[in-house]
Amino acid sequence: MAENPDQDSLAVPIAEPAALGAKRNQEISERLRNTSRLLAMQNGSRRSFYRALGLQPRRRDTVFKVLFVVAFLLCFLAPLGVGVGYFLTYVSTQYEAEARFVLRSALPVLPDEGTPTDANLSSMKIVQDTLVLVDFLDSAAFVERLDQEVKLDDLYGRPDIDALSRLSPGQSLEEKAEYFEDFIDAEVSSVSGIVTIKVRAFAPQDAYDVLETTFRLAEERVNLLNREVWASVLAAAELKFDSAFDELRNVRARYGSLQNETGVFDVELEAEALSDVLTELRIELIDLQNRRNTLLQEVQETHINVIRFDQAIAVRKDQIERLEDEIAGARSNQTTLANNQQRFEELKVEVDIAKERFQDAAIELEQAKLMSSIQMLYLDRFVEPTVPQDSAYPILTWELAKVALFCFALWAVTVLLLNAVQRRID
Repeated sequence: MAENPDQDSLAVPIAEPAALGAKRNQEISERLRNTSRLLAMQNGSRRSFYRALGLQPRRRDTVFKVLFVVAFLLCFLAPLGVGVGYFLTYVSTQYEAEARFVLRSALPVLPDEGTPTDANLSSMKIVQDTLVLVDFLDSAAFVERLDQEVKLDDLYGRPDIDALSRLSPGQSLEEKAEYFEDFIDAEVSSVSGIVTIKVRAFAPQDAYDVLETTFRLAEERVNLLNREVWASVLAAAELKFDSAFDELRNVRARYGSLQNETGVFDVELEAEALSDVLTELRIELIDLQNRRNTLLQEVQETHINVIRFDQAIAVRKDQIERLEDEIAGARSNQTTLANNQQRFEELKVEVDIAKERFQDAAIELEQAKLMSSIQMLYLDRFVEPTVPQDSAYPILTWELAKVALFCFALWAVTVLLLNAVQRRID
């Protein structure tokens, strides 16, 4: 039986819609699987869910996009432009004067036997004074003295200095000290003890003048501390000198009273004179005795000349006995020359001791006066300060880099905060 050609023509159109429907169903299934996969990969925020479905709320995203753009403008571009404009056109240039020095003591060169020679003690004293000096330069007391000398308001508060760098008028001492910390730098090397001082100002001559005044004030401060020490030493030396002088005066007064009491100026001279007289009397006595014995060979003992010799011999013996008693004090209860000699010798020893103490006190007093009158420490400047020729601040590359880094950090923090808020809302 032959097939009908009309039936074959009708079967093709019916099969084509069925194939198209199966293909469409397959595409829908694939899209559902992809959407499900995207939803599974999202972090759970509503905005991500909407975006995955193609249903994101455009108004909210538009607002945050505007906020991100504003944050970039206000937190990065605007401050960066202000910073660049400030450092390129408005900032006042600063000039830096620098010098280096070491502290040296005058003690090693003094021609004094009493000065200390211990090298370790001297070096420790220099280190201590150096640290005291550096600490003084960082104190409000130094700023106060510097202000009295150079008038900081006139140097750092001029109207031609930019407002951000200028010293405001009417500042207190603490505020001036805090302001001046940025314009002075004092460093000490722990190895060599070299102190480096850098001072900045808004004019080359001002920087030089401030540094010179800083040197002078630092030297005055260190020597003031040493003068206070030597002033106390001088006071102690004067007290010791006065005590030794009073002691010597009292001993000499007692020695003079003993001379007046005994009538003897010098007991040694007195004893020597008495010894000479006693020797002469003994010689005369021997001569008289010899002459009497010679006379007795010619006459009797009752002869008038023999009697005269006997009387002269008795007188000489009596004189000799009295002189011996006066010298030795053997037969007299009165004060003798021997007793006086002992008293004189005791007082003479006291006088010698008082003289020695007085001489030592006088030497110490002279040394203390010498030490207190000279400058004990010196700032030995082996790198002299000079008037700067080129400005040391600002360093444009470094300052602009810091401004850019600050602006970037500010913008990054703002973006993080906006992202956090957006996630919180979603």
